[in-house]
Amino acid sequence: MPVPEPNDTQSTIDLVRFPSFASDRGWRYWLNPRNLWAARYQRLRADYSIDWRRAYPYDMIPSEFCDINGPGTRSTPFAALLGGERRKFRFLVLGDTGEGDRSQYCLLPLIHALAPDFMIINGDVAYPAGRFGPDRNSDDYLAGFFEPYRGLDIPIWAVPGNHEYYSDRKGQEFFELFCTRARERDWAQYGLRLIPQPGTYWELKDAKLRNDLVVIGIDSGRGANLDGHHSWWQVWKRRESPDREQLSWLCDRLGQAEIDDQRVIVMFHIPALVNERDKSDIHLGELHKMLAAFSCVRLVITAHTHNYQQYGPSVFGDYLKRVHGTAFETEPPHYIMSGRGGAYLNATDFDDGQFRSDFRYPTKKQWGDRMKNLSILPHVQQLEKSMVGRMVALFDRDSIYDMDTEEFLSMLLVDVDRTQPTTSVTVTPVCLDGLSVLYGENPTTDIDITDPNPPLLSGALNKCLRNEFAITI
Repeated sequence: MPVPEPNDTQSTIDLVRFPSFASDRGWRYWLNPRNLWAARYQRLRADYSIDWRRAYPYDMIPSEFCDINGPGTRSTPFAALLGGERRKFRFLVLGDTGEGDRSQYCLLPLIHALAPDFMIINGDVAYPAGRFGPDRNSDDYLAGFFEPYRGLDIPIWAVPGNHEYYSDRKGQEFFELFCTRARERDWAQYGLRLIPQPGTYWELKDAKLRNDLVVIGIDSGRGANLDGHHSWWQVWKRRESPDREQLSWLCDRLGQAEIDDQRVIVMFHIPALVNERDKSDIHLGELHKMLAAFSCVRLVITAHTHNYQQYGPSVFGDYLKRVHGTAFETEPPHYIMSGRGGAYLNATDFDDGQFRSDFRYPTKKQWGDRMKNLSILPHVQQLEKSMVGRMVALFDRDSIYDMDTEEFLSMLLVDVDRTQPTTSVTVTPVCLDGLSVLYGENPTTDIDITDPNPPLLSGALNKCLRNEFAITI
């Protein structure tokens, strides 16, 4: 039985056992100068992620999973991930997973209990910088992907987040891992099924089914600059051209979905609408205009900020109209920002903004109670006043409060039912208040967090499914 690491939060159950981690994983993760430097935002460095993406060797993609509708579609049938045609299936969508620490592992019992047929990670698969290396202390994918999801025996697809583009090879490591068979041996060794993606942006679609589900993953790049924006004061930068190829591809796929009378979920990592406001430094205007132009888009999922926020169609439609100058003839899509799949928790005590969310998790009160509890811990007080804490706060204030807690984790469950004439698609938030919800306050035996058959309390799973905020698309 693995020996648990020291715990600093009062809510963690002592009898839950975690595996040993890479030496720098844990609540002090972001205090490590090596991690902080690797994950720096790089504001003063040019973002050429569009050019880097164009340079990736797409001829390495296995042809049997490349195209189903002709050259360039980047489309794969759901059956490829499901192992055949299925009338019912389910999958999970997680964002910002890859710290490789306790908080990431705490979602494992729910993942096992929900038994998804596959998973999609909506960016930031491997902190701090999506690097390959000789061991788990230097290989971010080993520590933040392979080890946590060992033995799930399901396919996992992903879109790259900003942290994947911080790597030495500018994100090509992500491409090799998910879009080729370069690390096929690792997938097999860790009990995962490799079904290569047809690129860093892709489509899941069964071509012959009308009124069915389509899932599209968009690569928003290192800085969410598909528009090719260039600030006037960044005189040393060569202007990055717009990502015309990806946007043209998206327009084609949405147009085909419209013709086929299908319903589309679009996901990408970096949000423009977050904390009930528009982020002016996110340059995805063309993307948002395209999302508004096609009535087949029924749900948009983003990540990047480490909490959960859900916005109704009327609010998202108002956002698209005010910020991007679009209008809808039909009902706008739902919009969800889900980025607490394992990374440290971002604050939800932001003031009510211009675009009001239907649900934020943790709630404002839950966040306030958490901060009150943390404020009495001596080491937190010392950290806030220390030079290291102040330096870390320059990059991300919330990261200095990373207690690697099992509280307030979240993800999305998508259930697809094709047994009726009209396919039913239900998307349900999955929210974990803490491990005590799953195992009780005083379990009588040791619990292995990686147990594929977790001994959950009766009714524990239903407590985590926020059915009152479930949506049907």
